[in-house]
Amino acid sequence: DVDIFLGPDARDRGLGTEAMRMVVRHLIEGRDHQRITLSTSVDNARAIHIYEKLGFRRVGVMRKAALSHLTGEWEDELLMELVV
Repeated sequence: DVDIFLGPDARDRGLGTEAMRMVVRHLIEGRDHQRITLSTSVDNARAIHIYEKLGFRRVGVMRKAALSHLTGEWEDELLMELVV
C-alpha cells in the first residue's frame, strides 16, 4: 500500500504528482509491475486528477469501502488502474 498525504502548505506545487510519478516509476521499472491499482475517495478530485494525469483509468466504484478520517462515516472509493 502507498498512502500519500500533502498538507496545505505543500499543495499546488506539483509535489503530489511528482511523488506519485516516482512511485509508479519504481513499481514499473524497479519491480517490473505490469498493472497498478489504487483507490481514493470519490470526492477526492485533486487525487483523481493526478492519477488520471499519470495514465490511471477509472475502473469502478466500491460502495462504502473506506471509513472517512474526517467524518467517521463509510464512504465510496473510486478504483483506478494503470496497465503498462
